[in-house]
This record gives sequence, structure tokens and C-alpha cells, in this order.
Amino acid sequence: MFRQFFGLKYNPFGKEIDISDVYESEDIKELNSRFKYIQNIRECFF
Repeated sequence: MFRQFFGLKYNPFGKEIDISDVYESEDIKELNSRFKYIQNIRECFF
């Protein structure tokens, strides 16, 4: 429906986007760092 309205040839919101094309904001970088920290800490205890 929106493709026809905006004249798009493909769905820009598909799941096949390459991870290297995703915008990485400072908030996402911080979240990623926290997840890595949690993974590292968990490995120390288990």
C-alpha cells in the first residue's frame, strides 16, 4: 500500500538489511558495550 503511494520499487523496511548499513547511534553503542560487559562478567562466574 505505501509502496504504491510513495512510488517505491521495494519494501525499505524488510528484514534483509545488511547489519553494516544500520545507523549506530551513541545510545546503541552504549547499549552494546553494556551487553558485552554483562557477557564477560557472566563468563567469570559460570
